[in-house]
Amino acid sequence: DGNPEVESINVAQNGVGYDDVPGLSRMLATCPNLRTLDLIQNELSKLVEQHAWWHRLCEAFGNNRTLTDLNFNQNRLGMTGVRMAANALQSLKSLKRLGFSYNEPSVEPALAELLRKHPALESVELVEALDRHLPTRAKDEIGRALLDNPAGQLGFLACDMFELTPTTDRLTWPKE
Repeated sequence: DGNPEVESINVAQNGVGYDDVPGLSRMLATCPNLRTLDLIQNELSKLVEQHAWWHRLCEAFGNNRTLTDLNFNQNRLGMTGVRMAANALQSLKSLKRLGFSYNEPSVEPALAELLRKHPALESVELVEALDRHLPTRAKDEIGRALLDNPAGQLGFLACDMFELTPTTDRLTWPKE
């Protein structure tokens, strides 16, 4: 019933789909030492189209207590998928690093709310494609959320305009 040896799972570019949701949900509940899950580029947007599937997976993330590093990059979740994931991730108190780039969140308020409330997030990646940059309003809300977060743990952020990492010694803000 448990997989205590499993600490990291990489299913990047694996075409994760409907058939995988029960297994992923169970894995999130039965791997007590799971710290890292990489779901890069799986077109999870297909699950979002059928809300029940994405909801079930998001619920499993929200119920997990061990994940510290979660990467959803390049899944084109859209506003609805981002809202569902961000709301669920508020319950994942162990989460420290979140990859959320190339998911087209637009101005979804749940994303800023996640950054405002999450007590442990240290690093977030929010880069979008050039033609789909985060709208100014979204960046403003994200900035305000970071300032409002009472835990103050988030110190590293990659977004459309800049990247603040442990080795950053200067920020260059492009004219465009």
